[in-house]
Amino acid sequence: MYKVEPDDENIYYVGRWDKRQPGAYSTSWGGTYFKVNFSNTTIIRLHIGASVNVYVSIDGVTRYYPSLQGVVDITPVLLHKGTHTLMVATPYTDQCLVFQGMSLDDQARISLPSTGKRMIEYIGASIIAGHLLPRYALSDYAWLAAERLGYEHIQIAQSGMGLVDHWPGGSYIANGAGMSQQYFKLKHADHDDDTLYDFFDQSPDIVIIHIGTNDAVFGVPADRFQYEYTRFLGLIRQQYPVARLYAQRLFDGTYAQEIQQSVRSLQAAGDQKVHYIDTSGWLQELDYSDGVHPNESAHIKLSKRLVAVLEAKNR
Repeated sequence: MYKVEPDDENIYYVGRWDKRQPGAYSTSWGGTYFKVNFSNTTIIRLHIGASVNVYVSIDGVTRYYPSLQGVVDITPVLLHKGTHTLMVATPYTDQCLVFQGMSLDDQARISLPSTGKRMIEYIGASIIAGHLLPRYALSDYAWLAAERLGYEHIQIAQSGMGLVDHWPGGSYIANGAGMSQQYFKLKHADHDDDTLYDFFDQSPDIVIIHIGTNDAVFGVPADRFQYEYTRFLGLIRQQYPVARLYAQRLFDGTYAQEIQQSVRSLQAAGDQKVHYIDTSGWLQELDYSDGVHPNESAHIKLSKRLVAVLEAKNR
């Protein structure tokens, strides 16, 4: 067998990957993945640097692998001849994948996989992170909607996170970080690493923001939230000058007027690629697992609603 290193140009990485160590690329945010095509091999072995739970998909058939570490065969059934597509994804922010390459049969060949016609990035907290869902980020409406559209997708989300950074009223995040600051970093807030993210690495065509529930829990006033939200939209626009930005109404209506007014402020300043998504009526009481987080069937419903909105606005 021969080894394919993580920096091979045929491996397509999506999301925020830490590539500072050439032989060990690592993830932080949930829903991060890589894809690659391969042929002329019956066995694939992943080289994993630290114990991690991942989802592995070969030709669209997905399996869950808990506590993967070392050199691991991910082909319990020998593969048939032909070209196959491999995808490996992390389910949640508590799972850091340290990818050290993969081994294939000596006669194997790898190539770039087909990629989505567009890329969509989601920004949020527990709902976007897939909290309480069976497959976490892979079960939530962000992942599902992008898959329905045939888009590549990035989820920059951490459970418990608010928008406002270091709000004196409190935070579920240990260091008090808010998305208004953490979004611009390579890793999520539980890391001590404050490295800034290189926005030249990949540029989404669409960005959807769904955040604010945790700000309300800790008493962020409406005017402060609106100020921070407007500023946040402006900073995202600086990084992605041509992307369509969508500010999504939180499903329970928290800060709805403030989010909508933030969008209007940017539109009045000349930004016609920023939009408000009104989610009124998208969910009912029975759609929640705990009164706050939509259940699995609700996420399927949400994905269909979001797809309809995006298809109408991005024709």
